[in-house]
Order: sequence, then C-alpha cells, then structure tokens
Amino acid sequence: MNINNLLTTQTTIAETYPKVKLRDIAGNNTSGCLGVFWNGKDAWRAAIYVKKKQKYLGTFKELKDAITARKEAEELYNYR
Repeated sequence: MNINNLLTTQTTIAETYPKVKLRDIAGNNTSGCLGVFWNGKDAWRAAIYVKKKQKYLGTFKELKDAITARKEAEELYNYR
C-alpha cells in the first residue's frame, strides 16, 4: 500500500464514517481507525478490548468492512 492510496483511503473513511470518534491513534496506524490493523499480508484485522481482554472481530479484505465490524463491536460493548 503506498502513501497516495493511504491518503485516499483515509479521506474516504472520513467521508463514509462521519460519526467516527477521533481518538489518539498511534502514529504508525495505517487504517485511521482504532482497533483496525493491516495484517502484513493481504487483509485487515479488527479487534477490541473488553474487560482487559482482546476480542478478535475478524479478518477482512476491505478496510471498510473491518471498520464496520469495529464500530458494531463498540456499540455492542458500549465502548467509549
């Protein structure tokens, strides 16, 4: 993934998910969304911490699907 694709992807995320809370995200986060990571091969991974334990939400080919899974989990677990 090159920087031009990344910038376009992050712009698209902001447009698609306007209610996404902007939190302190690590400088090396390439997804722009807390809890969504590139697995280093060919897919995005989504996870959330609940009661100090990480819950795996799935692996997704599309970034938007991983973000959707993360946002649904945040609502389900009342994540703040």
